[in-house]
Amino acid sequence: AMGMSLDVVKIFAEAAPLHDIGKIGISDTILLKPGKLTAEEWEMMKKHCAIGCDILRHYSSAKEHESIDYEDIIRMADDLTELSLLDMAMVIALCHHERWDGTGYPCDLSGLQIPLIARIVAVVDVYDALGSERPYKESLPEAICQKILREGKGSHFDPEIIDVFFSNIDNILAIKKEWMD
Repeated sequence: AMGMSLDVVKIFAEAAPLHDIGKIGISDTILLKPGKLTAEEWEMMKKHCAIGCDILRHYSSAKEHESIDYEDIIRMADDLTELSLLDMAMVIALCHHERWDGTGYPCDLSGLQIPLIARIVAVVDVYDALGSERPYKESLPEAICQKILREGKGSHFDPEIIDVFFSNIDNILAIKKEWMD
């Protein structure tokens, strides 16, 4: 629905689930904490994006270029047809917590600076997190999940992706039902 070719969508479907791989570098005392994180714990949690990118970089095409930095990795996503599965996963891991308004992390990107694949995962990741139970929260009802996504349009999320998300909500709900734990 966002104009990607079928070949890119197939790779994206395999790469997107790796978005939080960097959490293996975060202590379980933080990941499983039942209450609110301290400022120090939150700063540590935010590092999972760079950790994930660095793990995947070791196995991606970027490993051949020792001097490649995060800006170079972000630029790799300009041509989705050239990205391997691990290249795409690396970009997503790094950028999936960037926000449309520039208040995300870790690279302080905004708007179209954020690779499309990361902007899509941002919406799906938040939608999943809202509707899922976590050690620190109960799952939210579907209507509240949808309301929060709508409220984030133009601030947290790319407005176009939110529009496409809701124009496909029946399919999304069917997928959610099929894959419920």
